[in-house]
Amino acid sequence: WDNKLNSLPIVDENDHLMYFVFRKDYSSHKENPLELLDDKKRYLVGAGINTRDYAERIPALVEAGVDVLCIDSSEGYSEWQKRTIEFVREKYGDTVKVGAGNVVDRDGFLFLAEAGADFIKTSTGFSTAGATFHDVELFAKYCEGKCKIKAAGGIRTRDDMEKFIALGAERLGTSSAIKILNGAATGNSY
Repeated sequence: WDNKLNSLPIVDENDHLMYFVFRKDYSSHKENPLELLDDKKRYLVGAGINTRDYAERIPALVEAGVDVLCIDSSEGYSEWQKRTIEFVREKYGDTVKVGAGNVVDRDGFLFLAEAGADFIKTSTGFSTAGATFHDVELFAKYCEGKCKIKAAGGIRTRDDMEKFIALGAERLGTSSAIKILNGAATGNSY
């Protein structure tokens, strides 16, 4: 690094190349200490799936290295989502995480939790309000540790993010996350 090299080769005891560490990646890791990495320091990879071609698509995604699947649907309280979750559990057990949703009430939430979803989305984020604090509070009440909650949409400030987390959300879905966090870091509101 002292000589302004842009990469640092890592070799084993036989001088065989094992890894390359790039300066920009090293800097990125320092700037983003909360990035999602697996135990081998690889980024976690997620993919959206549907409830129609999942039997073909999921095996290809898992073979390619996906870590998390998320069923993309405007209506999560359905037999189709249950079948998709069952497929994942039968083929991969708990090694692949799967999220489901969107649901807006207790019955829909319990249905997906009992089906085996690892996390459940509260909304698409494209409605007028997106997730509400009330949604997340209710989901957390009925979750009882069965799965995690993803609050999606309607998140506009860092305070919103913190409140959703305090109420029980373990995942947040917002296309404005970078703007929100940059605004919080600079003192500007989004």
